[in-house]
Amino acid sequence: MNCFEVSTVTCTASTVLFFFQEHLYFWLIIAALMGLSLGSFLNVVIYRLPLMRDKAQDASGMNLLLPRSHCPQCEQHIWARDNIPVVGYLRLRGRCRQCQTPISARYPLVELLSGCLCVLCAWFLGPTWQCLLAWLLIWFGIAASFILWDKRAADGEVS
Repeated sequence: MNCFEVSTVTCTASTVLFFFQEHLYFWLIIAALMGLSLGSFLNVVIYRLPLMRDKAQDASGMNLLLPRSHCPQCEQHIWARDNIPVVGYLRLRGRCRQCQTPISARYPLVELLSGCLCVLCAWFLGPTWQCLLAWLLIWFGIAASFILWDKRAADGEVS
């Protein structure tokens, strides 16, 4: 009996882990989707966290969840179907749907970097708690690296 049968009411963590161990490719697909999705959120963190921290900027009412993602040029909200990691960027050909302003290639780069590193961890560590902790370190590392890169670029230290 497994947790996917209709008659089973409870599904334990060990049953889910056993399923992922038996079906490694399913685990890798989950890792890729998780990495791409969190990579998309990391782009929000990389952009907004310094604005929220910097008291000189008027970031009133801004946090990591609100307001919705929007074009910095025309300030139109990004549609949900355009906000799919990597796919939305490719579908729009790297431009805003409303004003056609180019979107930085860094957005899909962060998503792909996060997705690829999560898959590598999932491949080497398998469905373990260590893998989940490694993912957290990867996500914090990506966010911190790009925030520092942006700060150095703003200070003129990066060419």
